[in-house]
Amino acid sequence: MLEAELKGKLPEVENYEDVLTSNVFGTIKYLPFEEGLLPILSEAVNHGTEDDFLTYFKSKYDLDLSEYKIGEILFWPSSEEYGKPDLVIILESICSENPNLILGIEVKYQSHKSGSGEEKDQLKRYFESLQNNRSSYNEISDKYLEGEFLGIIYLTSYNAKEEIEESISYIENLHHNGEVREKFFRMRWKDLTRLFKEKEAKSFSSNRIYNDIYRLLDKKNLKEFEGIPRPKEILLDTNNDEKYFGGGNMVENKKGEEISKVFDYMIEFYKSLSKLYQDIEDLMADKGWTPTTSSKAIVKKTSRSIDNPHKWLAKHTTRKYKNEDEEGKIRAVLTYLKWGSRIDEPTIVLIRIDDFIKGKEDGFWENKFWQSQDEPTPGYDEWVTGMYKNNEDVESGLENENFKYHYEYKTIPLRKIENKIDIEKKIVAELLD
Repeated sequence: MLEAELKGKLPEVENYEDVLTSNVFGTIKYLPFEEGLLPILSEAVNHGTEDDFLTYFKSKYDLDLSEYKIGEILFWPSSEEYGKPDLVIILESICSENPNLILGIEVKYQSHKSGSGEEKDQLKRYFESLQNNRSSYNEISDKYLEGEFLGIIYLTSYNAKEEIEESISYIENLHHNGEVREKFFRMRWKDLTRLFKEKEAKSFSSNRIYNDIYRLLDKKNLKEFEGIPRPKEILLDTNNDEKYFGGGNMVENKKGEEISKVFDYMIEFYKSLSKLYQDIEDLMADKGWTPTTSSKAIVKKTSRSIDNPHKWLAKHTTRKYKNEDEEGKIRAVLTYLKWGSRIDEPTIVLIRIDDFIKGKEDGFWENKFWQSQDEPTPGYDEWVTGMYKNNEDVESGLENENFKYHYEYKTIPLRKIENKIDIEKKIVAELLD
């Protein structure tokens, strides 16, 4: 199935979380522990100590994982009471005096944690079952029911700290003994993509498996931001290599497939844009700033109407951030493909607002802030200040302070952001300066 998905033969299942789990872990299970599962575990980060998995394991238990082998890898074991975690892994000790180790892995691809509330929380249920009631899973062999519960690894494409904190709070409410926080580990798909791209195995066959998994994760865009891809030469304006889009030979193309190439490029463009937002999210979260719209990008002025075909394509997107300790402050990132004659190439706009008061403008101010400016074209790489008022209030003579705020903004050509270092220095540092 892995090869079929790599060749695009299974479009109906390419977004299925379970298929991704099977293709990655179902392939890895055929490798020796030290070449397959162990390198994956090394990418997990302990939620309580922030140590990597191997460092935490060594300091906590004074054991070496090289003294273990895979006992069982169970895919979606079923418990009538607790549900079906994606993976339950049993590590069997080579030395008889060491305990067996039990570990759960929950995988997310294009979804978030399921189950709301203390009773239904997904991670809390799996924690409870593997900590206290392993016999509820018929698939776990009797000889492995006893052993040390290492915890739950939560593998996601996004920053999952808040989801894990919520689950921990539910578990702690039940007065569990032990260090609950240290029983959770975070893992990111993009780190596994990097792992399989860079790692060299001891054998030719293992390296082929690494390469196939890397190709799969890369195809699914589970990686760090690596810059916006440049389109094929035929889409470029040969007289101005600084632009992503241009006339050039496009109007002279005689083959209809060139239109399809444009469409394919736009898909790659948006996929790269999603990676940009995710990396911004991680860095902002480290500073205490969280998005106001969960995992959803705010896409404005789009339409599905046949009367508005010019609005079928998203021309700009927005991510807005808040900090609970910084009342009245908003930080936002907008990306524009086009804004009338003002934007002639894909552009990032950074926005800082320090005196925002929530009112009816909250939620659509990002469409409005440029409309109040006198300058027809924003300057690049410099901060510009201004003030926005609700136009209806101003025209009616009503000065409502709840619908007025000052802002600063700065525009940066998207081509100048090429990697995570650029994101940290040119976007996050500027927003929080």
